[in-house]
Amino acid sequence: MNFFLKYTIFCVAMMVYINISSAQDTTFTESYGNFFSIKTFFYNDKFSLVDNESGLNYIPDNHLGIGIGLWCKYLPFDIFYRHELNSFGSKKFHNTKTTDLQLRSYNNFFAGDIYIQRYTGFVALQDEDAIKANLDEGIYFPDLTISHIGAVGQYIFNGNEFSYKAGFTQNEKQNISAGSFLLGAAIYHLKIESDKPVFKDTVATLKGFNLGPNIGYGYNFVLGNHFLIHANGVFGINCSNYKLSKLFSESTDFAPVFHFKGTIWYQKPNWSVGIVATWNSIMETFNNNYNLYLNTGRTQIMYIRRFVFDTKKSQTNEM
Repeated sequence: MNFFLKYTIFCVAMMVYINISSAQDTTFTESYGNFFSIKTFFYNDKFSLVDNESGLNYIPDNHLGIGIGLWCKYLPFDIFYRHELNSFGSKKFHNTKTTDLQLRSYNNFFAGDIYIQRYTGFVALQDEDAIKANLDEGIYFPDLTISHIGAVGQYIFNGNEFSYKAGFTQNEKQNISAGSFLLGAAIYHLKIESDKPVFKDTVATLKGFNLGPNIGYGYNFVLGNHFLIHANGVFGINCSNYKLSKLFSESTDFAPVFHFKGTIWYQKPNWSVGIVATWNSIMETFNNNYNLYLNTGRTQIMYIRRFVFDTKKSQTNEM
């Protein structure tokens, strides 16, 4: 875990370093000129571990709530406070303990995401039950803890015309529809702990490591003066093993990973409202060639209020 703590700190430092302004083609994209933004939102988090051998899905109680956030042009990340509301499931599942920290930093030519997640308390459901999300019919594992640390980065080839920030964070405006190929790499660590055997009725603790390149494409579709639709998908084939030192050995499996982001925005010069969705699927290989699939996601309904202190920019926006 010390390696991944150091790796996370390194990634944060790199995001701060490269989060600087780059040349833009203002015909396609431009800054709103805001000094900071206030964001309020309603969210719903998804987190599940899939065991294809048994057909079981391990999921915590559904997590939804409200939040408020701050973006400032001098900070590399948004700052959010979230308050969880009552969950959907039975009361006996409401003791789930959750840490779900997601850091994002985007500039014209780089997109970086860091995930730090830890969930304790899961219910196991068959595939058909998981679709219905009826937690009362599952088997409860109150001591099962799943920890996930991941870092994903992509180079944006057409960053002077395609704005990742306009599509996902609304810190810029996309004037003309444009897209870009994305190329990068990702590293993940998944750790599973339980006081009693869970998987195959013999496994109580598992560790998996995952590292490899990825490729994808993102597109901003501008519809009229006020609507923007953004979508990007990233696919990778990673080396996966139960030890970091064995990632490039003969025992390494090749594991598929997929990341998707999609948004729909109604935008004005000083405010925006929209739906933001992310979904990630990662295969992890453990000892004895045992494979599990981690699926995570987040859906948000968000309102953003931008505050512009640049007089010239404000006058431009009002025209």
